[in-house]
Amino acid sequence: LQAAIQSWNLQWNDPDQVFPELYLDEGHGNACILDTRTGRKVVHSVGEIGLRILDQMAKPTAVSSLARVMGDTPGFDLEKEVVSLQEKGLLFFEGSRYMSLVLPRKGSDLRCQRQRTYN
Repeated sequence: LQAAIQSWNLQWNDPDQVFPELYLDEGHGNACILDTRTGRKVVHSVGEIGLRILDQMAKPTAVSSLARVMGDTPGFDLEKEVVSLQEKGLLFFEGSRYMSLVLPRKGSDLRCQRQRTYN
């Protein structure tokens, strides 16, 4: 167990390491999510409707609630949008509710702030 912990600590303290992150990337435009969970950089284009769905799903949300909130959005196809976000791995599903896995900003920025605060 100690070897696994040490390996994990070395990876997270390596300045050249690509950290597994999933966040809204405003540098690529308003409708893009940056995903480095596989060890390589992937930019997911989700569109404005996709961003609204992810925002609504920042807390666990039933599809029926999402349909009520976004039902009057022009061009909104609930099933198509949710399937697209699921295929990109941006949603967690449990029971009858979905939750967005996407952070509103880069997590490693938060990590650096935390290190400065506590070290």
